[in-house]
Amino acid sequence: MVVLLLFAGFSGLTIFNSEPFEAWIPLVFFFIIGMVVLVATLSSPQSVTMDGRSLLLKYVFNQSSLPADEIQSIELRYQITRSGRVYFIVLNLTNGKSIRLSALNPSLPIAYLTLKNWHNKNSGNSLTNYTRI
Repeated sequence: MVVLLLFAGFSGLTIFNSEPFEAWIPLVFFFIIGMVVLVATLSSPQSVTMDGRSLLLKYVFNQSSLPADEIQSIELRYQITRSGRVYFIVLNLTNGKSIRLSALNPSLPIAYLTLKNWHNKNSGNSLTNYTRI
């Protein structure tokens, strides 16, 4: 994350110190990419804590509590990349939104099963819970 901040700052300083507009175009492009990666990093939960019937999601700058009844299902999904499959956990909420938990490595399958068992135990709608792998 520090590297991303340095990259974004360096790109920003270089943009404002350059004279011709043509020199700005590649730097603006790299600055935008750096900011998108930084926002994506800061917007994903950094830790998950199960506290009774609620799930506490801690982000870099804040935290939020999510009751078990607001979670419709918990899924283990994957994304195909050049280096193979990248697995992550998705919390599907009852309002149609979803929260992606990808920073739980290296024990992602254990975290998935623990969250799944917690959700089955604490949610009131256990008939709608399903496993999709």
